[in-house]
Amino acid sequence: MSPTKLTLVTEGLEPRTPASVTLLSQHIGVEFAENLHCECPGHDGAETEEKHAVPCYGYYNKHDQTITLDADLKFERLRETFLHENLHAMLAIAQLDSIMPEGMDEHVVTVLAPILLSWMRDNPAALTFVLTRHEG
Repeated sequence: MSPTKLTLVTEGLEPRTPASVTLLSQHIGVEFAENLHCECPGHDGAETEEKHAVPCYGYYNKHDQTITLDADLKFERLRETFLHENLHAMLAIAQLDSIMPEGMDEHVVTVLAPILLSWMRDNPAALTFVLTRHEG
């Protein structure tokens, strides 16, 4: 059997953020929040367990299986943040986040997200190849 032909149709469509994604059969909801803040450890360099809320573009909650994105993001930042938070979800599902030193997962995702987005944009033939389902 031949591969199923896949056509990525984006021309003329208004891009919309999906309401959910599926990663290895796990359903992850995508929601928006106004004036989004995330709990982060202190950034003053002091060794402390205390956390405080800081503005952020988005976050992944592995306990609730949700990605929350700031509702005020412009399209390009929204797309980058959406991919960034999906990478966090992938690390969590693979349980890689639990074996990394604290903060390493954020570094890995921050570095990989723009590389992956660039690869997807610059290589439509490769993306089509990866997304094509082969029957047979």
